[in-house]
Amino acid sequence: SVATAQEQRICAPRRIDTPPLIDGKLSDAAWGETATLGGFTVRGTDQPADPPTEIKLLFDDTALYLGIRCLEPEPDSLSRSYRERDDEVWRHDDCIQVYIDESFLPESSPSTAHYYRFALNANSVQFDAKDGGEGWNGQWQSAVVAGDDNWTAELAILWSSFERSRAPEGIWRIQVYRHRTIGSQEFSNWSPGEGSWYDGQRF
Repeated sequence: SVATAQEQRICAPRRIDTPPLIDGKLSDAAWGETATLGGFTVRGTDQPADPPTEIKLLFDDTALYLGIRCLEPEPDSLSRSYRERDDEVWRHDDCIQVYIDESFLPESSPSTAHYYRFALNANSVQFDAKDGGEGWNGQWQSAVVAGDDNWTAELAILWSSFERSRAPEGIWRIQVYRHRTIGSQEFSNWSPGEGSWYDGQRF
């Protein structure tokens, strides 16, 4: 189920028994059986992003899974210049970024709660950071496929990245950004709001 509010959006990811194959295609049955989250807006405004972006969320006791479809009428013009792990893909490439803040979990405290950043360009080059520290590498898989009018990404972020042995109970804060470089560069996000990219109060 999905509920929306002016400042925040809330979703309940679907628990699955069989994980999707991380091949970038979003063709596994599990993706078709869960809600599609859209409504991306241009960062800092209430203007709908054009072209739109759609996301889906699944989980099991091993990982959190994200399926992302970036509609793109000019796929041949995608910027995919970065090639190495932890290259700063958000600077000049078409990419998506996922921010996760665990500080709102019931058992969290200032000393144990962290926020995480996972970025992926249209070449499936990964960047990640923990509490802003770029020397950290999480445990996650990803794949990207470019189509005729879109590019799609699949991510499997293991709970062990968050030092957890299985899916936690409670509310996590998550934000998904898209950077589109074609034409005038545009940043858009799923959960509305301004503020810092890292501010979990805003998503």
